[in-house]
Amino acid sequence: MPLVCRNCGIEIEWQPVIVDRQPYCCLGCAQGGPCQCDYDRLPSRATPATLAQRMPSQALGVLIQRPAPLAATIDHFEEKSLNPEREVSDGQEGADRRH
Repeated sequence: MPLVCRNCGIEIEWQPVIVDRQPYCCLGCAQGGPCQCDYDRLPSRATPATLAQRMPSQALGVLIQRPAPLAATIDHFEEKSLNPEREVSDGQEGADRRH
């Protein structure tokens, strides 16, 4: 029983492209179309298979930038730190500093 492309319906008589266990005639059909086959020069089953690399989705190339944490932003713009891990003690807490 010959394989049939799941996208364009052509009968595949050569090495198919398999995606998620489904046969496709070419990478174009495997990606949802359009078909990229040259119907005048279709390969035969005797033609050796060629490995092809699928280009990554454009969504994968998007760089996600996250804002800085609020505490770090406050520390940068105000003199008084609101981050207890970054506060430095002078050892004089509670002492009367009026001389």
